Amino acid sequence: MTESNALQGRVSEGDERAAVSLAAEIIESFGLSDLHSLLQAIEARQRQQDLNIAVLGRFKAGKSSFLNQIIGKPVLPVGVVPVTSVVTEIRYGREEYAELVLAEGKTLRIPVEEIGEYVSEAGNPRNAKGVESVRVFLPSLARFQGIRFVDTPGMESVFAHNTETSLSWSPNADLAVVAVGVDPPLTQQDISLIEHLGQYTPNVSVLLTKADTLSEHERHEVEEFVGARLRERFGASIRVFPYSIRPGYEDLRQRFEREQIRGPLASAHEQRQGVLRRKLATLFRSARDYLELALKAEEIEAAQRDELRAGVLGSPESLADQKLQFQLIARHGAGQTRAAIEAYLQRNTQFMLEKTLKARLERELPGWRGGFADTLSAFERWLRGELEQELSAISAAHHLAFCGPLQDVERRCQASLQAFRDQLSEKAMRVFGLPLRTTETEIEVQPPRSPDISVGKVFDHSWEVVSFLVPMPLVRWAVNRRFRARVEREVYKNLSRLTTQWEERVRDAIYATAAEATKRLDELVLTVSHLLAGEDQQGRQRISACLARVKEAADQIEKAKPEAPRRHGGTEKSKN
Repeated sequence: MTESNALQGRVSEGDERAAVSLAAEIIESFGLSDLHSLLQAIEARQRQQDLNIAVLGRFKAGKSSFLNQIIGKPVLPVGVVPVTSVVTEIRYGREEYAELVLAEGKTLRIPVEEIGEYVSEAGNPRNAKGVESVRVFLPSLARFQGIRFVDTPGMESVFAHNTETSLSWSPNADLAVVAVGVDPPLTQQDISLIEHLGQYTPNVSVLLTKADTLSEHERHEVEEFVGARLRERFGASIRVFPYSIRPGYEDLRQRFEREQIRGPLASAHEQRQGVLRRKLATLFRSARDYLELALKAEEIEAAQRDELRAGVLGSPESLADQKLQFQLIARHGAGQTRAAIEAYLQRNTQFMLEKTLKARLERELPGWRGGFADTLSAFERWLRGELEQELSAISAAHHLAFCGPLQDVERRCQASLQAFRDQLSEKAMRVFGLPLRTTETEIEVQPPRSPDISVGKVFDHSWEVVSFLVPMPLVRWAVNRRFRARVEREVYKNLSRLTTQWEERVRDAIYATAAEATKRLDELVLTVSHLLAGEDQQGRQRISACLARVKEAADQIEKAKPEAPRRHGGTEKSKN
């Protein structure tokens, strides 16, 4: 940070770049490969300009109803059972429409009124349709240009995948609104969620929904109770906003819009800086812990160092067991893949595909002229084309469902890695009196590409040999029945072939996930082992000097205020 900005307690974009550069230098210099993924996430955040206001919380907390009220239109489905299953983004657009983001970045444009078929558990159970996210564009949100509202699946319901979807998206939040119903007003799960979100954004608030169910006295009592609990845990950083969508509570709605939407929108630049600084602070905290551990190790005799290093990292056998656990997770997931894809296709596509093709056959068959040989050739060309088109569409629409076993392996490997990190921190505290507060970033493996779809020959050679001898008018009814039966067999055969193709691709991705988890483990072990190996006197001085730089950078990031955006020509133009 430059001296002038440091004196003013401000931080510029140049200072942030310098902080990121310092972090990269420390990571490279000391072999802190374990922090590479977090550094990459910070570098990616530097390139983003959107300001996300994300609403998270338990199911039935009123998130979707709240957002419908804010945007002034019942766009999001609501209900008394867990509803939302897909992350939904709402923003300003000149035209009103919704855009589904499907597998491999493919998009599908639909009317806004139809999004319930894709974002709700009823219309899209367990996200079987493979929707990665939904974007809604509304001209009525012109007053909120620059803001993107985000509705997330309800947490803590019977649908565990909804909680996982929300948590995996949460690092993208710039402003996080945790919706909490007034009964019960605050749970340990709510506290844990707020704590989790605090790693990624300094702006977390609590929305006390359904305030209309309380009297004014009771509402103030609940607000004070929640505020007191939050202050005990987080200080004064978490604000509480009672809210109701019912008539008569306009003052509560206006207060929230004024303070939590229009206020941040007017200071979007500072908000983005605050989020980036929070991530940087997390990175520098982890780097500081590592360097302090290395410095502590320097105080120990070399003869004791190997024993203490083993006490922190565990024996080679225990590390081998950890890696074996990744392999076992992958083998189990790979073993379940074919059965999962096959059952899904049979349950969700086979019957409808047969029905669709038979209906189309009824329309096409009367138009095929000529003898039996000509009709046979026309049927084969038609069926091959239809199957290739439909199977390609199935691959695109149900991509995420096919990748279900892969996502399960990713979650289990992620949990296993974090458990190892937690144990490592406990051991470091026990041996050296210093914790290692490291947080594992998401394991990201390139999702499998849709296979190339092709359909082989429909009929065998013997039919072709005799087909020219068969008079078509005499056998048309039999041909129709034969073709319908052939449709069923070809649908079954080619769905089985599609299952095999997807199985191979998902299995490859599963084993790549296990390999990535093993790599992350090796990086963590290598980082700690290297730091505990000890250096000479010059090395100790280098650690101390770098530790001082890291502490100074971390302190400046924590204390600094965002720099105001530059004004051009003396005045700053407002956005339309």
